Amino acid sequence: MRIYIALLLSTLFSSHFIVAQQVIEINPGVKLTFPSPPSLLDTLGQRVYDYSDANGYYACILKMNAVSVDKLANLDRPKFYKTIFESMQDPSHQCRLVNQSSGSISDVPFADFYSTCKPDPDFPDVRFKRLILLGSDLYIIDYWTYQSNASKSHENKDLFFNSLKLENISVAPFIPSAINSSNSQKIDWSSYTWVFGIIGPWSSFFSSCARNQRNS
Repeated sequence: MRIYIALLLSTLFSSHFIVAQQVIEINPGVKLTFPSPPSLLDTLGQRVYDYSDANGYYACILKMNAVSVDKLANLDRPKFYKTIFESMQDPSHQCRLVNQSSGSISDVPFADFYSTCKPDPDFPDVRFKRLILLGSDLYIIDYWTYQSNASKSHENKDLFFNSLKLENISVAPFIPSAINSSNSQKIDWSSYTWVFGIIGPWSSFFSSCARNQRNS
């Protein structure tokens, strides 16, 4: 009888979790699942989806036309991702890159970054970021949490990041061997100065989320 009750409760909690999830179509054919409906900030050429709960802060920035089409063929993606990541760091947070990894979804490469930062009540200090360039559009996916939730941080991050689905997307496959870094076109990083405009609003967003959650 106890086993039956335990299984029933487990099923109910699982069902509640599934029902609570919200699949968001970030762009046609690009879907990401949030724990609950996120808020949306839609500005010219950029959309920001964000949601916070007791487990942390979930967000996705879509930067449209982040890279001009004529530069895609010779783009050094690992260098591009690392440069974007470094440009979005706020020095005052004293973050340390713990691990960087890479993978692909439907032959589209992405880069993952895991950092820890100085303790601050206004900013989560365990941070995960995924960058994926789909065509000329850049998707910046974040999951941030506090050390108090560290035991579940990787599990929550995996659930969120792995919920990204690409459906009926027509993008030329990325072939690393086709790029020779010594002969590749030199990248004009000044064309990505929009990144610096993200840092201020992004930090303010997380500070606001933290304060709201702390006061709830």
